[in-house]
Order: sequence, then C-alpha cells, then structure tokens
Amino acid sequence: MIISHGHLDHVGGIPYLVEDIGNPTIFTTQITKAIIQKRQAEFPHGPTLNIEEVTTGSKIKLGKYLSAKFFTICHTIRMPSVSSLKPAWQHYLSGDFKIDRDANGKPIHTEEFEAIGKENNLLLLMESTNSEEPGFSISEAVARENLKKICSEAKGRIIIGTFSSLLERL
Repeated sequence: MIISHGHLDHVGGIPYLVEDIGNPTIFTTQITKAIIQKRQAEFPHGPTLNIEEVTTGSKIKLGKYLSAKFFTICHTIRMPSVSSLKPAWQHYLSGDFKIDRDANGKPIHTEEFEAIGKENNLLLLMESTNSEEPGFSISEAVARENLKKICSEAKGRIIIGTFSSLLERL
C-alpha cells in the first residue's frame, strides 16, 4: 500500500481496512508514518502496522511487475508523490498536488512533471482540490510569509486554528 501523504482523507481509513486486505506493508514518508501511527493508536485492538519509510528518490518493487519511484511535489504537507512503472506500460499516480508559482507568477518546482511529459506515458492520474476553478491558488511561500508577518507583528497572544496535517504552513 502506498500512502502519498498524511492528510486524514488519505490515511483515515487505514484502521478500518488494513486487516481486510491482509495488513500489507505501507510505504510512506517519515511524517506520514507518524500521522498513520497516531491514527492507528486510536484503534488499540487493531494490528501493528508494517510501515516502510520512503524519501524522494526511493525506488521500490511491488510484486513481480510493478515498481514505484518517489519524488517531491508541492502541497500543503511536505511529501513525495509516486510514479508507478510497469514494463508493458507506464502510468504516474500522484496524491494531492499544486503547482506553486514564484513572485512573478511563473510555475516553479515542475521539473518532475516536465520529465514525466517527456516519457512514453499512457496515463497520468492526479488530484488537486478546486482544480476545476479558474485562476490560481495562493503560493505556499506567500502563505508562509503572510503567517510569519502576522505572527511577528502581533502585539499579544496568537491563537491559530488549523487541521493537524497542514504542517507545511506551521
């Protein structure tokens, strides 16, 4: 099982399904592993999970024909995405992503996507919240700078509400 990142919509169901699918090895990043383990602790009668950490550049074999290579993409949580390869055909599967932009509006950190476009791929599967909406979402760098400014200029206590896996901005 490959878990692209630690948002609850990607890891929340693991305690409910892992036994039904034979408690497979879970491949994911260090931070997502910690989030999965924290979630699993809410289910004390569940199995001990077998989680193997991957990093950008990791390559793993999945059975006889399938392998996966991990690379980093922009999102609201630092994580690699996954490119899955099969000898007879290729496809790429990504978790959530966004294409971030620099101060001039130029797309940045697109090297992996550009490399994917130069290969003989038959399928690209990706998801991106609100991708059907016109325009661009705010850059993560801009969000971080705005939060830094707000916190550094605050005259008193700062109370921040967020969901637990929005770690990139924290």
